[in-house]
Amino acid sequence: MTDEEKTQFFIDLYMTALRAFYNNEFLKEPNPTSERYKQLDKARQIVDANGGEYSEFINLQFQAFRKMKIAPKPHHLISEGAIKRYQSYQMKHNSYNTKEYTTHGDYLTVKKSRITYPISQILLPVSQDTTALHAYNIPTSDAGIFVDGTEEDRDALYYLEAKLKYKGVEIPESIKKLLKEA
Repeated sequence: MTDEEKTQFFIDLYMTALRAFYNNEFLKEPNPTSERYKQLDKARQIVDANGGEYSEFINLQFQAFRKMKIAPKPHHLISEGAIKRYQSYQMKHNSYNTKEYTTHGDYLTVKKSRITYPISQILLPVSQDTTALHAYNIPTSDAGIFVDGTEEDRDALYYLEAKLKYKGVEIPESIKKLLKEA
């Protein structure tokens, strides 16, 4: 999905919630050149940056504003309060969905391999994590190229990628190179 398609999907979800809130199916979507559109696009980018779900973010913001008997406007969705509210929700529910992994409760599923690991393993230092160590010990050619890798090698690489992303650690260039070739 392109960024434009993601933004349109986010706006569709927002407009559906807004129409339901006001019980008015005739509310118009913002024009792509308008400030409202730009704010909704920025809100979508914030959700992406936090590894979140669009509908979860929008529902949470509408719930918060419902108490005040108003619907959140696009500029409310990019406020510091909205971001903190969502990050707090994510931490409480331990729910993240990124390109590399999805978390659910005390487990993390690596998307590329579809293998689930306990988060307690993900949090171990690499030196104590045999799956991560395996990724560092994959045989390569003299040029550092991934040669005849097994499925276990690929899974270990995908695991290491997800582990480092989860911990907010930069992926070493040597591993990035192997991931491109895996």
